[in-house]
Amino acid sequence: MNVWVPLARVGKSLPSLELIQGSHRIMRLELPPPTANRDPEWVNERFAHSFREIPQLEPGDALIFDHYTMHRTQAMDYAGVERVSGEFRVTSC
Repeated sequence: MNVWVPLARVGKSLPSLELIQGSHRIMRLELPPPTANRDPEWVNERFAHSFREIPQLEPGDALIFDHYTMHRTQAMDYAGVERVSGEFRVTSC
């Protein structure tokens, strides 16, 4: 599981996460990528018609999702905006 905690308000003035609803079903069938991240073209091709959720969160809120959920930093129209957050991954042994 991933636990994502913003340290500043996100979703309006600072970028949040972009989560693709239902993506876990497709991602469970995919092989791991050769690099750490999937490129935007790959994501857009596979999830062109999927709803993309942009959570609006306050400092200290926590967003929990499984590691199969496609997620990435929310795209913003202007440069120079930084996001401060913590991401924690929890697994069972």
